[in-house]
Amino acid sequence: MVRPNWPRPCGKRSEHKPPQRTGPVATIVEIPIPAGIGKDKVAEGFAAAVSTFQWVPGLLREYFITTPQGKFGGIYLWKDETSAKAWFTEAWSDRVKREYGQAATVEWFDTPILLAGGEGNGIRAKESNQP
Repeated sequence: MVRPNWPRPCGKRSEHKPPQRTGPVATIVEIPIPAGIGKDKVAEGFAAAVSTFQWVPGLLREYFITTPQGKFGGIYLWKDETSAKAWFTEAWSDRVKREYGQAATVEWFDTPILLAGGEGNGIRAKESNQP
């Protein structure tokens, strides 16, 4: 099966180094959609990338996103910061910049409670460094 060139897994490690997190973390990645690429093409790329994300070690969940401001990316839930950093490498960041013409932004979040919708129960993340 031939995978389209666009979009591929996206994002970039933030320029500042976040403190080491001990429990689950979430990241939000955004990349400007290159000129001339429509949301249908972005959706096709997302569909083609699904199999890649099914096998990323430590990735618990990923939501493919587009924004009204013309960006695409993902909301990622990771088992821990180590897993996220293994994905967001400098080589990956360089590839994103080369393929899409701009760097991605990555926001990092501690995830002290995981709530499964509809089940009415929250799960407190073990070893969270939240106050």
